Amino acid sequence: MCFIGGGIVSGQVSDSADSELVLRRLMQLGASRGSDGAGVAMLGLHGSSFARDLAGPLAVAERIQVRSGQTVVLMNSRLEPTSEHVPDITAEQLQPYQYGGTTIVHNGIVANDHELRARYGIEQSNLATRIDSGIIPNLLVRGGSSPREQLVNFADEVVGSYALAVHNVAQPEMLTLACSFKPLWMAFSYGLGSMFFASESGQLRAALAGIDDTAEVTRLEPYSGAVVDATRVLDSFSLDRRRSGGPALCVCSGGMDSTTAAALVAEAGQKLVFCNFQYGCRAEVRERRAVEEIAEFYGAEAIFPDLRWLGELGGSTLTSEIDHIADGDEGVETAHEWVPARNLVLIAHAVALCERYGFGSIVLGTNEQEGSVFPDNELEFIETLSRAVNIGSVDRITIASPVGRMSKRDIVRTALQLNVPLHLTWSCYRSGELPCGSCGSCLQRRIAFHQLGLDDPRAYATPVPASILARSGRPA
Repeated sequence: MCFIGGGIVSGQVSDSADSELVLRRLMQLGASRGSDGAGVAMLGLHGSSFARDLAGPLAVAERIQVRSGQTVVLMNSRLEPTSEHVPDITAEQLQPYQYGGTTIVHNGIVANDHELRARYGIEQSNLATRIDSGIIPNLLVRGGSSPREQLVNFADEVVGSYALAVHNVAQPEMLTLACSFKPLWMAFSYGLGSMFFASESGQLRAALAGIDDTAEVTRLEPYSGAVVDATRVLDSFSLDRRRSGGPALCVCSGGMDSTTAAALVAEAGQKLVFCNFQYGCRAEVRERRAVEEIAEFYGAEAIFPDLRWLGELGGSTLTSEIDHIADGDEGVETAHEWVPARNLVLIAHAVALCERYGFGSIVLGTNEQEGSVFPDNELEFIETLSRAVNIGSVDRITIASPVGRMSKRDIVRTALQLNVPLHLTWSCYRSGELPCGSCGSCLQRRIAFHQLGLDDPRAYATPVPASILARSGRPA
């Protein structure tokens, strides 16, 4: 783990003292990510200078200067990994590195640096350091004429990880930023006429505090690149080389919501694999039968991974025959049937299945109505997990909730339009020959059909309670 940071200070701003202060603060804050030496490059229109010090970021911070006219600043503080120990290292071997008019700072690992040196005939004597990052500017110069072309070729060739900032003397007022899963954040301060970047969002916010609290801090998307100047992003492009595609893994309980979500994906032409996690819920036998029949209807494979430990953990009415399952209002409007961290656990296991067997996406039946009751059905929770998986997986895996913004009525309408086999689905929390008709899941489904003036193709063990039907606006 290292820190990289810096920015572009526009020459149009007469007073650059505040921008200089922001950059000095960033360098100081970089000490939290590495103190095994630090360096800074100050690249101006009328000349450049470097400062490097084995004493670390605090020693370098005070040497940062923003000259008159536009200045690009690149900073690095190093945390030396055990695999990259350089005995008798000198300050001259620290980042930033420069070659052929290209200057870089890098956070990450170049695991195949020896192989790349041999491939391109790069002698160690032509590099400033034995640190793996030292080869990067040489690779970029060989990789093409434009920053975009250089970074695309870099992503194709390098094994390892990177958050990277690149300055080319041919484009003195621009920077190219790029990252894999390593973080890289940027902020445009219009009041200062400057842009800044750093390894952590908190570092940018702390450096700008009291100077420009209005600057928006955004993350460079994982596995992407961007060309920026002091005011905006000029170009952005993908650098994602991870495995992608493959069938959609539909996490399916056998109920109406997840089956309709799967049907929407099938309608889009994607191959399906149904996945029903066996975690010991009361309706497990009925759910499995439903998933098997639904998968047969769609001509798809169905898998049933064992997650028995989740049910054995206890703490839920869905996995214990002792506690009662809520009926009526309590079942519809409260998270009475909460299973500890269930959706988080299921999604994590689904990601593992995707990585192991090459599934390209995870499809969920979470929806807006249940998201009002169960926190792990909330769309923001799902979208946040999707972003986390995009950072933390070696494959490009998406998490989709096709019915995430739908009510139960919307789901019924959609299911009927797509000819979803609703007669095969099992939405009940209980087991038995017929759905109970009174638990929260059964009631939400039945009310949706009733409000639409439609008959549910499933028979139920009990009539809908009159108190619930009264809310639907239609007589029983």
